[in-house]
Amino acid sequence: KHIPKTADNSSIYRHFVFNLQGSDLNGNESTFFASIQAFPKGHYQIFEPRSGIKKPVKYFDINQHLNSEFFTLNENQIEEKIYTHIKHAIDLRMRSDVEIGVCLSGGIDSSVITCFIDQLKKEKHNLQALKLFTIAFPNQKEDESKFAEHIANQTNSKWFTYTPDALTFKNDIEALVYSQDSPISNTSTYAQWCLMREVHNQDIKVVINGQGGDELFGGYPPHWLSYWQEIKRTQKNLEQKQQAFFINPKHYEYKQRLKQNFYPIWQRLYSNEKYLNKDFAAQFKPEEKENFYFQNLNLHLQNDYFGRVLSGYLKYEDRCGMWHSVESRLPFADDINLMSSIFAIEGKLKLKNSVLKNLLRESTKSILPHLIYTRKDKKGFESPDTLFIDQTMLENYNSNQELASYLSKSYMNQTSRNQKLDHQFAIKSHFFNLWLNIFFMK
Repeated sequence: KHIPKTADNSSIYRHFVFNLQGSDLNGNESTFFASIQAFPKGHYQIFEPRSGIKKPVKYFDINQHLNSEFFTLNENQIEEKIYTHIKHAIDLRMRSDVEIGVCLSGGIDSSVITCFIDQLKKEKHNLQALKLFTIAFPNQKEDESKFAEHIANQTNSKWFTYTPDALTFKNDIEALVYSQDSPISNTSTYAQWCLMREVHNQDIKVVINGQGGDELFGGYPPHWLSYWQEIKRTQKNLEQKQQAFFINPKHYEYKQRLKQNFYPIWQRLYSNEKYLNKDFAAQFKPEEKENFYFQNLNLHLQNDYFGRVLSGYLKYEDRCGMWHSVESRLPFADDINLMSSIFAIEGKLKLKNSVLKNLLRESTKSILPHLIYTRKDKKGFESPDTLFIDQTMLENYNSNQELASYLSKSYMNQTSRNQKLDHQFAIKSHFFNLWLNIFFMK
């Protein structure tokens, strides 16, 4: 049966304004094609041939699978159990008939994985050097390669780095967009795509990656807000003063409260909606409001882990890897024993002293180098968007009438002249322009 090729405008609006990848703010899955539905997470489907009825059935709910053993453990016992669970989850994913590599950013999650694999290889008397793969951006603020190099040296691994540039970006961009099936938010996806290509070029078929660690243990600044809701105000004020944060916590909290309390004003003045065609944006203004605060940290983490945040990253992970015939294994994202244990632990331990991923740090500090254990900055998997913006790319906007139904003419004219350029949105709109051309204009 022929499926009509129609873009889903609500998904496009959420992509531009909320940076969502085929889901709503509650994590309900959708796609960027109006006639194609996404299958819900944690479900299977019953099909009745005679009636033609299809019934999705939910088979997994984390609140029904919590490990009750953790309800009675003290802090030291919890850390010991987590150490064992993580090690087992990684060991399980090392089972393979082919050589396994690791995508190493230099952050805590991938460093924990690399150090555990190094330990497991020594225990099994496996002398083959582990292959590590890192995207490097020398002399850029997004670069984390010095941390990755430290891990590579400590584990005596073979370390491969790759640095994307504007020329390779220009040559690869159509294949990149086609491989994802959906518009892309930033060039971090391209960095990941290049990393998987480098993995493939080194004849590695399977990699272990750290996706899910932030959502499981609390690694994003918004998690502070929910943690601070959970503790006493005097404790929060003391922790904010004592900690060496990579951003000002009071300023961050104030900014989020403004968003929460005056959201329509913030959305109109500061969100990406100001760049959209007014007629297009007007269809969706009352649709959604982003949630910045949760009653406690565990509710926030569940929302991120089983909802929209992790699912978006996993789509990129899977499609970048599969495009280059690389299988990606994720111990933090799909190990039921690990997740059922972590979500049974009260949120206050996870960000104790307002330290992001405190519980992960403390549970694995015996194998982590001090340089990684004490990291207080947070980069995510970032790449410098400004390196990839080309003026000829921006000048193509005005020739696309289809794009004008989504973006405002003033933005398109401003961008083509490169005035007051919002680099992040320019990249996002360029990826969207290519997605329209590839899937709807050819």
